[in-house]
Amino acid sequence: MPGFGLGIEQSATLERRCQCLHCARKRKSRDAGVLSLGVGTVVRFPLNWGVNAKACSRDGRFTGKAVSMPYAMNQGVRIHYQVEGSGPPLVLQHGLFWSVEGWYRVGYVDALRTSYRLILVDARGHGSSDKPHDGAAYSLPQHVADIVAVLDALDLPKAHFWGYSMGGWFGFGMAKHAAARVDSLIIGGSHPYGRRLPDASRPDGADPEAFLDTLFQRMELDRAAFSPAEEAEYLNNDFRALAASYQDRPSLEDILPTMTMPCLLYVGGEDDNFPQVQSCVEHIPRGRFVSIPGVNHLEAFYRAEIVLPHAMKFLHAVAKG
Repeated sequence: MPGFGLGIEQSATLERRCQCLHCARKRKSRDAGVLSLGVGTVVRFPLNWGVNAKACSRDGRFTGKAVSMPYAMNQGVRIHYQVEGSGPPLVLQHGLFWSVEGWYRVGYVDALRTSYRLILVDARGHGSSDKPHDGAAYSLPQHVADIVAVLDALDLPKAHFWGYSMGGWFGFGMAKHAAARVDSLIIGGSHPYGRRLPDASRPDGADPEAFLDTLFQRMELDRAAFSPAEEAEYLNNDFRALAASYQDRPSLEDILPTMTMPCLLYVGGEDDNFPQVQSCVEHIPRGRFVSIPGVNHLEAFYRAEIVLPHAMKFLHAVAKG
């Protein structure tokens, strides 16, 4: 069975953590090699292990066993990933602020795991992956190398790739820097054209509230419309790492004619990225475009019941050749 990039063999199906908000807050108390269960109990593990304890501290019960989390290593940076299901391999890459958990919570994993071997990757700076605070650690080639490191850890020469928002940007990066590792691309809410952030949109992450306000204003999103659970999800981040990763983007439009793998690009009809996404598909030889009417950038991820039929139809067509 594949290793974790740390010489640890996978011996059981990985268990996900309790996702109640109480446990999410307690999880922030985790130090290297130490996990507090919030009930006066501390479990210690070797420092080179990732720890994923399935437990609920709200009622004091440790409801499962501690299992090692899988990591791939890329030049000293640990990249966390999860594997679910069986079938052709499909990488799922989340957007800024999110982690692999979003794919579970919204329903993508349950819908896809019966047909695909899902490889869910926490981007560096997010989730359970390492979180450098140096902006130099977040170039697009490094993000691509992280995904390739995960594929290598699983002995996978190629996979389908599905990325949303920032994850979609990584998809264009895969096409540029690792096209031989890609069977097909699904890119949501993202385009390959350059991005220059105004100075006012470059918070340093010292103030999480200010960071969120700045980003939501730039995206023209109403923060007051978020539920407490959604807001808690955004706040449960290392904001200095997020600030380091939130950068200008070079244009990749020169690669569009070279993207000969099957490609599906989709975008919400109310997403500011709509014109660029629609335009770039015209230059992709095997590109398909889907508009999701009446939804904005975030909703085009959360509305899995609308997106999944388009993605699954595309993947089935790719399988048929």
